[in-house]
Amino acid sequence: MRADVIWRPDPARLRRRLSGFVRVEREAVGLRYDCRAPAAPPSAGMPLNLIEIDGRELADLLAESGERAHARAALACRRRRLFARRRIGRCFVAMASGARPCFVQWLFDHTDNQALRQSFGDGFPHLMRDEALLDGGFVPATFTEDRVVPAAMARLAAKALTLDMRWVHCFVPVDDPARLGAGIAAGFAIHQWRVQRRIAWWQRTRFGPLPDGFELRLG
Repeated sequence: MRADVIWRPDPARLRRRLSGFVRVEREAVGLRYDCRAPAAPPSAGMPLNLIEIDGRELADLLAESGERAHARAALACRRRRLFARRRIGRCFVAMASGARPCFVQWLFDHTDNQALRQSFGDGFPHLMRDEALLDGGFVPATFTEDRVVPAAMARLAAKALTLDMRWVHCFVPVDDPARLGAGIAAGFAIHQWRVQRRIAWWQRTRFGPLPDGFELRLG
């Protein structure tokens, strides 16, 4: 190639080639709980005791073999281990009778913003001082989600009130209507939409209003 020849990419061709790397990683519904107007927690059908523990104590429960066979469950399990390893947030466990853990979830506040950003980029909104975030929730395979999750989430959201929180956020994948229903049953309201896209190695998260036809997409 001659030294005086400058290569200039064809913009249209470049867009076509990059389009092969563009894909929607995840769409999620953002839920929000108003701690100043707490809902009565639904019944789990059994006594629940909510306690805070060191996330590193959950090694056995965080094994992928204990998860339901689903790629998203495996990804979520790796995220939980990251929370535990880096000691991000506060880990709460709902204990059933016989001291059996039946639900685990992490609670984050504004002091976790930097750690969340370093670990997950722009995947979560920046938390203000009166805001908290729930993430990493799961139910061991020996329990059913339909009653345990709403009851435990409601108790954990109410716990945020004692920490001077006004709002508690969580995000549910749009293709998980069961978990979305559990959040609503716990007293959370649909609040926003999250879209995560990746272009090659670059990921961008967008938060915004719910898209048109949202109810139809869930149905």
